[in-house]
Amino acid sequence: MRRKTRNTYSITLQKLDRLSGVASSSITVDGNPYTEGAWLDWAGKLGPHWIHVTVTDIAGNKTEVQFNLVVETSIQSVIQLVKRYAAEGQIHNPALQQLLISQC
Repeated sequence: MRRKTRNTYSITLQKLDRLSGVASSSITVDGNPYTEGAWLDWAGKLGPHWIHVTVTDIAGNKTEVQFNLVVETSIQSVIQLVKRYAAEGQIHNPALQQLLISQC
């Protein structure tokens, strides 16, 4: 995993099969297909998540690995997230946006 920001990471596989070679590989995040190297933004996505990796060699042998992670937060992180959503225009109710920002 490579880190871009505090909440943003990317996954890149290093795969090697010296006998027959690697035929294919795939990654899913929470059951959804993932494009290797794309940024994953975990901000606001609290709770357990699963990364599933499958690599198949040319001979047809398959290896599967699952990684589990838990996204947690703090008050400071929630404040930063509210400010980010406001700056990006993702809070569409002006009164709610003002209330949230004033509380931060």
